[in-house]
Amino acid sequence: MSINARDTVAAAIAMARAHGVRVSYDPNLRLSLWSLDAAKAAVLQTMARVDEFLPGLEELAKVSGLEDPQTMVAWAHQQGAKVVVLKMGINGCLASDGQQVQKIDAFKVNALDATGAGDCFNGAYLARRARGEDVFQSARWAVASAALSTQGYGAVAPLPTQARVAEFLATGVAPIRR
Repeated sequence: MSINARDTVAAAIAMARAHGVRVSYDPNLRLSLWSLDAAKAAVLQTMARVDEFLPGLEELAKVSGLEDPQTMVAWAHQQGAKVVVLKMGINGCLASDGQQVQKIDAFKVNALDATGAGDCFNGAYLARRARGEDVFQSARWAVASAALSTQGYGAVAPLPTQARVAEFLATGVAPIRR
């Protein structure tokens, strides 16, 4: 029997679910690694089995065949996704808890490099969810965090601290990196 990464991810999700662990999923679509058909099948199977679905706009457009972000979020729910947070880069995100959808606008910053901004978004969002915040509060924090992370070069050095994000959200001014 040949085990591949897709099988391993499915087994990990099943194990987590069996133990009551919440699961998030960012498809991180890389079409250089597999065909769109294979990727779509894996994404469809996985999104229905997780608690938080965190796709990017371009990848969800490819998987769904849709163009409108609102329609994509509705489509993801129709496929079984419970919570959908659609990352839209400089356009913020669309967050949906399955009952309502909110557009969270992006924050204007002097962006230098977007490397790691999506990962920063995911980490900030999930950290806030783990603290008990709702989908929409968490998404707003994540949008601010990701925006601040673009103010430096690379994926790690520009990651903002909690204090920096809080200051940014309170004042609307991007603080100087300390």
